[in-house]
Amino acid sequence: MITSFTILQQGSTYTFLWRTAVVSVHASNRVDSCWDTTQLRPHQQHELQAAIDSAAQVTSQLHPTGDNDHQRLMRLGSLLFSHLLPPALQDDIRRLPPGSPLSICTNDTELPWELLHDDQDFLALRHVVSRQLLAGGNDRKATGARRRAPMHRFNCLLIGNPNGDLPAADTEVENLLDLLETASQDARVEFLCREHASKVRVLAALASGEYELIHFACHARPGAIRLADGWLESTEIQAVLRGQPLVVVNACNSGRTRGAQALAGVDVSPTAEIEGQTTEPPATPAFPVQRVHSLAHAFLTGGAPVFWGASWPVDDAEARRLVVLFYRALLGGQPLGMALREARRGSRRRDVQTGWPDVTTGMGLAGDTFAWAAPVLYGDPLYRLPTPPCSGSRLRS
Repeated sequence: MITSFTILQQGSTYTFLWRTAVVSVHASNRVDSCWDTTQLRPHQQHELQAAIDSAAQVTSQLHPTGDNDHQRLMRLGSLLFSHLLPPALQDDIRRLPPGSPLSICTNDTELPWELLHDDQDFLALRHVVSRQLLAGGNDRKATGARRRAPMHRFNCLLIGNPNGDLPAADTEVENLLDLLETASQDARVEFLCREHASKVRVLAALASGEYELIHFACHARPGAIRLADGWLESTEIQAVLRGQPLVVVNACNSGRTRGAQALAGVDVSPTAEIEGQTTEPPATPAFPVQRVHSLAHAFLTGGAPVFWGASWPVDDAEARRLVVLFYRALLGGQPLGMALREARRGSRRRDVQTGWPDVTTGMGLAGDTFAWAAPVLYGDPLYRLPTPPCSGSRLRS
């Protein structure tokens, strides 16, 4: 069972479309769908904005102080769930079996939909949550021509600490090198570190189309990545990217959108085509879709099937621990979305004294840095890395 959840916002009005594809070996497949709208009242808008502002204070801290911070995040998730979602959709979410794939497509990309809280748990901890781009047809690039024949070697590019001020990023790259070479017997791992991670070299690597995995451990801002000699903008990435790599940008604010501008004359009402699917509720007014400047948009429209970014600043060491848990699950054969959920849950179960995940204890909240909540995943949650079969090598740059 795969569920897609489209959320369209115009002013204080939200329109929701819920579609569940039920696949059965004993009967014909079917798609169940429903749609509804919510009109936020002034007091609800005020209450929700106050919760957003309070949660923003928490997420802007690299080292949150404890249970009160957790309560602020949970309050925001509860208000998003209770104020925005119609009761019927609340029930639909509650009925989803734990670990269900749930794909969100929205023009309100700045709200943390992954933190919806149904009084049981946060959405991203309970289910396999991913996002899809919402864009007009002219914004999509045809990526079919970029497809290439499968390679015998599994090629990875790791870009680490271009500015030399993130020691945890150096450790992260070394951790990933060890994981990749242990998991794949034919991994060709190249990495660009410090001053070698220049715009010219990174753009050439992106344009080569050689890599199944591209991982950044660096600084970022909405719509750009910081390299050794300047900012690499999303427009530059989209223009040169070739191939279909899994892209992970493990950097603060890398999953956010910059400088959104409304596109005129683009129909993204619930009857419009969204990511190759056509939905058919009653006609509603067209909603504004945004011309976004985001890394997710750049990489996905450039050809990448999956993009990982972060919604807010995260402590370097915590970000490293989370991504190591993620790759451990992914390279162990888990689908990408399930690997991220497993990493989120493992990162949240922290032993306060050691600072490392403690998978033997419950969901202890003391010492929670909320690194688990920061990732935003765009693309196919069922994506798996290839696992080719020969001897590994690394190229150090």
